[in-house]
Amino acid sequence: MNLQSPFIALDLETTGLDPDKDTIIEVGAVRFLADGTILEEYQTLVNPGRHLAARIAQLTGIDNDMLLNAPPWHQVREEVARFIGPAPIVGHNVAFDVNFLRSHGVYPRGALIDTFDLATILLPGLKRYNLGHLAQQLQIPLEEAHRALHDARATALLFTALLQRGVLLPRPVHRAIMHLLEGHPWRYAPLFTWMWQEHQRLGLKRKEDILPLKPRLHSDSPFAPPVTAPVLLPKEDYIAIDEDALAHLLEEEGKLAQVFHQYEYRPQQIHMLREVAHALNEGFHLLVEAGTGTGKSLAYLIPAATFAHENQERVVIATHTLNLQDQLFQKDLPILRELLPFDFYATVLKGRGNYLCARRLHEFIQRPELSQEEITFAAKLLVWLSQTSTGDVSELGLTREEESHLWPQVASDANTCSRERCQEAGDFYFLAQDRAERSHLIIVNHALLLADIGVDQRAIPAYQHLIVDEAHHLENAVTQQLGYTVSRSALQGLLNEIYNPQAPQSRSLFQRLQSHVSPLLLGMQRMTEMSSLLNEVAAMMQQLHPTLERFWQDVTRYAREHGTDRPSPYAQRIRITPADRAQPLWAHVDISWERAWEHIREMTETLERLAGRLELYAETPGSEELLDLATDVRGMANRLSEVAQQITRFVSQPLDNYIYWLEYERTSEKVSLRAAPLHVGELVAQHLWNQKRSVILTSATLRTGGTFDYLRDRLSAWEAEELSLGSPYDYAASTLLYLPTDIPEPNQRGYQEAVERTLIQLAKATGGRMLVLFTSYSQLRRTSEAIGQELQKAGITVYEQGMGGRSQLLENFRQTERSVLLGTRSFWEGVDVPGQALSVLVITRLPFAVPSDPIVQARSETYENPFHEYQVPQAILQFRQGFGRLIRSRTDRGVVVILDKRIQSKRYGRLFLEALPPCTVQRAPLAHLPEAARHWLDDDNPAYPPTVE
Repeated sequence: MNLQSPFIALDLETTGLDPDKDTIIEVGAVRFLADGTILEEYQTLVNPGRHLAARIAQLTGIDNDMLLNAPPWHQVREEVARFIGPAPIVGHNVAFDVNFLRSHGVYPRGALIDTFDLATILLPGLKRYNLGHLAQQLQIPLEEAHRALHDARATALLFTALLQRGVLLPRPVHRAIMHLLEGHPWRYAPLFTWMWQEHQRLGLKRKEDILPLKPRLHSDSPFAPPVTAPVLLPKEDYIAIDEDALAHLLEEEGKLAQVFHQYEYRPQQIHMLREVAHALNEGFHLLVEAGTGTGKSLAYLIPAATFAHENQERVVIATHTLNLQDQLFQKDLPILRELLPFDFYATVLKGRGNYLCARRLHEFIQRPELSQEEITFAAKLLVWLSQTSTGDVSELGLTREEESHLWPQVASDANTCSRERCQEAGDFYFLAQDRAERSHLIIVNHALLLADIGVDQRAIPAYQHLIVDEAHHLENAVTQQLGYTVSRSALQGLLNEIYNPQAPQSRSLFQRLQSHVSPLLLGMQRMTEMSSLLNEVAAMMQQLHPTLERFWQDVTRYAREHGTDRPSPYAQRIRITPADRAQPLWAHVDISWERAWEHIREMTETLERLAGRLELYAETPGSEELLDLATDVRGMANRLSEVAQQITRFVSQPLDNYIYWLEYERTSEKVSLRAAPLHVGELVAQHLWNQKRSVILTSATLRTGGTFDYLRDRLSAWEAEELSLGSPYDYAASTLLYLPTDIPEPNQRGYQEAVERTLIQLAKATGGRMLVLFTSYSQLRRTSEAIGQELQKAGITVYEQGMGGRSQLLENFRQTERSVLLGTRSFWEGVDVPGQALSVLVITRLPFAVPSDPIVQARSETYENPFHEYQVPQAILQFRQGFGRLIRSRTDRGVVVILDKRIQSKRYGRLFLEALPPCTVQRAPLAHLPEAARHWLDDDNPAYPPTVE
């Protein structure tokens, strides 16, 4: 690749994503030089010979009228091929464009350069890597996104900007990448070699460039403790914090009003602060429901930080979402530092597998053979290592493949990492632990809080005070954390890590051990012993594979027999009960697993013996590296034994407090074993309520039927005190709750058509500004297809879940004035769009859990009246979360529409309505809805006739 010759930046717009079924509707190409000089441009629309789907028209801005007189593909194919010629092709997700060209008879000859790949390598830490976001970050003009020529121009400029960024990389990073490329052919090697040469030519060198590439001890966070800070040591007697003084900070004339000009006095916030402070002082447990707008994060952070500082004792804050963690660090903690008269330290702590181990990365890079994907992955990490102070994988823009298959090979791992072994190279997990031990506030997610339960409380430094925000998720978080999944591919991957003769050199543990079997290193006698043990491992693996294959065949046959024949894009869930295990067909599964388990047991015993011999040999001077191998062997034996135990419990030795089911994809014949705890309350009581001095659960939605009884039952929270605080918002004045009287029930004829018709009319009346919540993705897709074209004609853009990442969809919705957003479960929570951008909320169905779900089914069986005692309360909590998406500030005004007639026609419907704040309610026909909504949202109509309920 010659960087002095022209490149072609290419972008295509198409009717869909499948190059074999879909077709090209626009071509944009730019011939340019590496310095950004544009030499020539090419653009053409292409008549696809078919009707353009509404969502494609909305995405691209290309409509059927524009394509009507455009040339068909066969008329432009040759000129497209001539323009591209033999030049290297630069594209954002370039494989997509090139695959379409090939399927349409154009076969590019030049090298392919993906600016997505380059951006993820050279710009680690961005939340998104789509072309629009990168253009914004690098100040590259992009006038009309998703029009081919505009995208091609932006791609050319992006490529140039990335080359310049690459030249400016620190010298140790350049050296590390050059070392990586020795003996490893890589498609981007010419680009990075040129960057290194330019770096040297320009004489770019800094003082720190003489240092090796190692993790930085200093954190970029203003709240992180310095490495010299002492570990917190709790005082013998607790010092009570001054509840009155803290409450005064939030009074109308308090300090917060002085330092924060947007402060709004909220008595509910002060009430919550006092109660949290009291719980910390007196050492009792507390449930707090605080309505939207209470400002609950400051209400618990102020007393938590003060109590932690006064007593030199950690307080752990657990959240469910990353969004809330970001809010705490970026918004709330800076306010807290302004408010409080002392310094405090705070840190985020995550599960071990989230952190990079530099030692394991070094070992990864040293492999004799690396694939193209592995080299790209390693290059990302080397650039990132020079910038990160946390080593947290969430900072990286990893692909799903990288995150699931490559990251685990370089992440900190309990079986193979230790302070002693990883100290020299650096392991970010231990850095995070050190910071947590010195922090007053440790912020974790629910998953880590509960992983701490599973590892005898070693994941989080010792603590006695816990605040759980978003606590309505706690039961599900425990369920997920203490459950497990075993799939054929995962088990095979584990076995391949032990022994895989087809893998490239030094990939498996077996091959690494073989490389150490030499008389020079071990001596003849020990070499003979090692060779014998390794031969045993190889022979056992040969025997194990056919027995495991038979086991998975029997499991698949059982799933095939007991699953449904209906075609579905989703995996089926087939519950396995004690009665099912007594069936003849399950006996085949049991027998085949017993045979496989016998081989696995022998394998783990042999690996343990092997680890023992290596530990013995490591005592010989000069053989210390064998101790690292012994650690890896023992860790692998533990992992294999753990998976085998999980399968054994699933097949023949189930635990009474666990639910078991098969997840089966009929089309691909993929099957996996799943398990989850039945009752989590006992575990929460054992490890939290009974162990901690003070546990505080808070959320905007903890109550159903006006009480905390459902939550107390699910989490065994019977001894906790309670506090319920309403929202400071005036819902009667701000929110119209519209209940259509003539819509069919969801299972009746005409319901779906009524939903589609209503959404079209309502969106036109309000100019979009609408979030529509569904309980199933299939209904969302049907609805989107039905309403998209009609709304497009009205100038209203429809965004639907699945068109892109969640955060990108929300950003598009915020930025597009006339738009509608369709979402399923994940959009019922965490959507925060204050102001007029979100003025209408439509709930299509009450959010009941799927009754055939194995977890719902098993837990329902523990109730006398499962629907009313379990499923209705669960749905009410979800319903309240969905409702809370609309009003996000005192000045917001909006309309909520419930398109599920059951809220009016069923007896349980009133429980849903009573769970809402006192809105203005209108019960009327669907035909009146558009005008009622338009009238309510009209600024000139602050009052509206409907009665308040």
